[in-house]
Amino acid sequence: MVIFINDEKNNVSDGALLSDVITTLNLQTKGLAIAVNNAIVQQQNWQSTPLKENDEVLIISATKGG
Repeated sequence: MVIFINDEKNNVSDGALLSDVITTLNLQTKGLAIAVNNAIVQQQNWQSTPLKENDEVLIISATKGG
């Protein structure tokens, strides 16, 4: 199925969870904020958040500096 991650089209398997996307992208979870369809998903819910066709996932990573 197709989802959009930071406005880029991506194919993921049907029934994919948000945590599957994080693993596939090899992301470090520290300092990571994620929203699905403009709703923030708390980190404790990533493993239980299913994704659906055409979902929009926004991933923001905090960085050091000013």
